[in-house]
Amino acid sequence: MNPKQFPWNKAIIAFDTCALLPLYQKSKSDIDKFEEFLEKHSNRLFLPYHVIKEFVRHKDSKIFTDNETKGQSLKNLISQIREKLGQFGQMYYCETKLKQIRRKILIVSKKLDELEDIYNLASRKDNITGILDFHFHKKIGADLDQDDIANVVNKYDYRRHCNIPPGISDNNKSRNAPGDLFIWIELQKKAQDAKKDIILITNETNDKKQDWLFKKNGKFITMPGLDKEFYAFTKQHFYACCYEEVFGAAADTVAREDADATESEAP
Repeated sequence: MNPKQFPWNKAIIAFDTCALLPLYQKSKSDIDKFEEFLEKHSNRLFLPYHVIKEFVRHKDSKIFTDNETKGQSLKNLISQIREKLGQFGQMYYCETKLKQIRRKILIVSKKLDELEDIYNLASRKDNITGILDFHFHKKIGADLDQDDIANVVNKYDYRRHCNIPPGISDNNKSRNAPGDLFIWIELQKKAQDAKKDIILITNETNDKKQDWLFKKNGKFITMPGLDKEFYAFTKQHFYACCYEEVFGAAADTVAREDADATESEAP
């Protein structure tokens, strides 16, 4: 099913860890669109506990890696500008003009210092966690107790042996191999409690990792079999889609639904 056909106006909308971590690399306009989406669906948002747990574990390295890459690019650019300014200041001009040029170069140099300071300060801020804290307040699943965790691990061993997703693509991980199964069970419980369908937004676009999505005719669809199992257990439906798909699809769908609702309410 195409994401535009998902029940965006009714279902619980959840996020996978791999859909949240790339937010640190998004532009301000992308983050604004993300927040706008969360606001529109504020009463039907949900984050599995295991998603938050993995997000917190990985976010610092994500921030560091991203900032190191961007910071090095900025430093290289500043270094190139300083070099060109130095060359420009050594060119032959009359004494009066040379003094003016050197004063301007000094001003630009100080601005470059300020730019580095501003970047270094901004790179230490974690705005994404603040956004998630605000929009998902009291919308996060509960941690499992030790008996439930042991039960999930046992289920994972069986499902891995029988090649039943989700989670089977992570069996080579030295840590958190059953992670997707923890999320799966949390989503099932949420669907039961809320009596609503679930839409999971993920970023699983690696052809070798097929737990939530399956590539068919060049497009990603919900992994076959997941909805059937989900419905058998919860009497609700399950949908999955890519992060990059959802904002085009969901925005168009929501806009159309809002327009239809407005027309139906008109006298």
